[in-house]
Amino acid sequence: MSYTSQNTLPKGTPKDAIFEFLEILGYERFKGRYPLRQQNIFDFGWYSESDYESSTGVELSVGTSASGAPFVYTRTPAARSYHDLVHQNRTIKQIQRRFGGYFTTDSGRNRCWSTRGMAILPPAGRGVLRANGRFRKSLMQTMIYRSSISVRPEFRKLSGIQWMDDLNPMILVNNLLLPFLTAALEDFFKSSFVALLRYSERKELFFKGSRLNSAQLTRVSNKTLTIEEAVAESLPFQRIASVCAHFKALDPALDFAGCLKRPYRKRRESLYTSLEAMVEKRHSLIHQNTLTLNYSDSHATADIHNLEVSVERCLKRMNAHYAWGFSSLELHG
Repeated sequence: MSYTSQNTLPKGTPKDAIFEFLEILGYERFKGRYPLRQQNIFDFGWYSESDYESSTGVELSVGTSASGAPFVYTRTPAARSYHDLVHQNRTIKQIQRRFGGYFTTDSGRNRCWSTRGMAILPPAGRGVLRANGRFRKSLMQTMIYRSSISVRPEFRKLSGIQWMDDLNPMILVNNLLLPFLTAALEDFFKSSFVALLRYSERKELFFKGSRLNSAQLTRVSNKTLTIEEAVAESLPFQRIASVCAHFKALDPALDFAGCLKRPYRKRRESLYTSLEAMVEKRHSLIHQNTLTLNYSDSHATADIHNLEVSVERCLKRMNAHYAWGFSSLELHG
């Protein structure tokens, strides 16, 4: 589902003037070849990095209709944020005010969308949601990757004989998932930590203890890295024990260790222990080139599920503590 609009401008409106005005509105023009780009259609995009305002941004294209009148088309996906929709409304109204003509939306002719009832989340909450969105995308990429692997059925079963399983292609395929899954988990926690730190009253405590190198300071000076991102770079986020310690130091109420050690489906092993074991397997592969020979399809599926449930638990804990009011869709993906 998406929300689309089209401004129809008077004939003779110069496209260069439209392009210049779109730049004033903050749009970036996409150039170069692209398989889905249509001939004589000029594509633009807007995305706000300020305070995590955007979740999808605004897509925009400029073209000419069959009647010869220029048009400006905009689109935002259903997952758009409040700020994305506000900017889409602003865009179509400002284009009409500047060039004339009329516009149509799903709400009717010359009618913008209403923002009534849309939640305006605080910046930290928006940052955590953005981190969760990337994590969910990683899970989807993992699913597509696994479904694309074609291996004979006999190779999907373990023999229990070390030298044979060491040569089993499915063992290698599943082991190669470990660095990607660990990176996805690390990115979620690190990005969420950065979002919370940026708006935390306790940030000074972390700044005092930080040891930034010259390369990081240069990137901060060049505005390619925020000070909060630089601090997070200096902290480890792979070990779940370290992750829990960082969040608890930032806000003592964020007891992720307690969340992850709570019983899950009457299992003996907690989610906390499962995550530790997964990271250990990743380290053996990366640092020692050692495959986990019993890492079957079912083990990989279990790790992916553990990651999903663990992130959801931590997301719910932050949502409850800060009273962000995430929707069910935002919490469960």
